[in-house]
Amino acid sequence: MRLTRCMFTHVIGAVFSLLAFAPLSAFAQAPPYPTRPIKLIVPFPAGGTSDVLSRAMARRMEEPLGQSVIIENVSGADGSIGIGRFAVAPPDGYTLGLGQWGTYVVNGAMYKLSYDVTTFEPIALVTRTPLVLYANKSFSPRDIHESISWMKAHPGEANHGNATAGLHALAALFQKETGTKLHLIPYRGEAPATQDLIAGIIQLMWNSSYAIVSQVNTGNLKAYVTAAKERLKMAPNIPTVAEAGYPGLTSESWYGFFAPHGTPSDVIAKLNHATMVALADTTTRQRIEQMGLDFFSPQEQTPAVLGERLRADMDKWWPIIKEANIRAE
Repeated sequence: MRLTRCMFTHVIGAVFSLLAFAPLSAFAQAPPYPTRPIKLIVPFPAGGTSDVLSRAMARRMEEPLGQSVIIENVSGADGSIGIGRFAVAPPDGYTLGLGQWGTYVVNGAMYKLSYDVTTFEPIALVTRTPLVLYANKSFSPRDIHESISWMKAHPGEANHGNATAGLHALAALFQKETGTKLHLIPYRGEAPATQDLIAGIIQLMWNSSYAIVSQVNTGNLKAYVTAAKERLKMAPNIPTVAEAGYPGLTSESWYGFFAPHGTPSDVIAKLNHATMVALADTTTRQRIEQMGLDFFSPQEQTPAVLGERLRADMDKWWPIIKEANIRAE
């Protein structure tokens, strides 16, 4: 049979139609995300709070995701090395990053970073870390009011230990809000700073509540105030800074999950769902509570709230950090 011009036109049109719809057909048949294990970058060494928190969350997130969540510890430079590696990962939902107040807010003001902390895609707030002002047991002031009066009468004589750059920033804000002057001493970590606080080498230190509140219970240290909005469950006798008359000092460190810039919204939604499932799990919550961390309400565990928290903290803390000339050591 001869192929007429009309028949030839119809055949060519049919071929082009198949070619045009082939990619759409393949896309429609593609399996839903995720189809392989997910990497969660933790920008601190194994064994620390960030690592233990991430492993507790990852274990429970695997069921709703249907895939393994593998922890990769990439430490150094106050967490900026790990965040830097996460920043260049493909935005496909297979590489996530645990972030916190220090790695995003403080580092953004202290370091010349190779990435823009405002471009990450927020997934969910995970936990909050209440902060407490501790004092050596031999330091004479009995409460925060006596302490401030003493510091005003003895400017620069009270030694304050800075275990991290973020706590240095909080100490700088404390000086500004209370009109006091501290002798700020940098430390390489929480452990040596705590040892010197107990030994009386330094008199004061802002630090996380879970880290050394047990030393208060045994009488080795005193706790003046917490920067949290509410009193701590583990130490309800510690007043808040707002109760003490300094609401401007209200602050907290937080942990959250982020994805690389450009990660699709449907992927973010699935990751947010898995995070909320983990945070609602009784066993996971008990494990996290043992670390002394507090939870956000389900209404706060959203990408939008995490994004708003990041921007608000940057607006608050970046001027303070730069005014106090806090720089990376």
